[in-house]
Amino acid sequence: MPETGEVEALENAQLLEEDGLTLIRQAGPEANPALWSYQVAWALLYLGRDAEASALMEEYLRAHPADPGGVVRSGSKVGSRRSKTMIASTNDAFCPTLRVVTKSDLPDGVNSVLEIVINGIDAPAIARAMRAGIDAACRDGVLAISAGNYGGKLGPHHFYLRKIMAEGAPA
Repeated sequence: MPETGEVEALENAQLLEEDGLTLIRQAGPEANPALWSYQVAWALLYLGRDAEASALMEEYLRAHPADPGGVVRSGSKVGSRRSKTMIASTNDAFCPTLRVVTKSDLPDGVNSVLEIVINGIDAPAIARAMRAGIDAACRDGVLAISAGNYGGKLGPHHFYLRKIMAEGAPA
């Protein structure tokens, strides 16, 4: 059980998150609906209000199915050709809008690539989240779902989609 000082620190952090959520909501989505929805959803998740966060994102994606201005709209890659100091950059070959200026590795008909970053407390939690996300994403119009490990440059953990999907019922 946390000590009194730890409980107070957690309560203070939650109050700050509530204040942040209030400020973001006051700003409104007009200037950048994608970023606003993303920030509100993350604040709700931090506050443990998962159902609200999920409902907000579902509502946003129904209204904006192409997700213009989304937070991660193409695959990323480790490093950059132009700058040695960048730890990640757009993976040109997997960015549909760059087809006119660079070689694309995307099949014809692919007009959007979404990179979904999943963080979790342990490997089983990440695998469950991946399975739930893949189950939810398997619908008409989705041509492929894949994952990359970037040659191990992002850490020692590897998640194999076929294995995750074979490990039991949907999450």
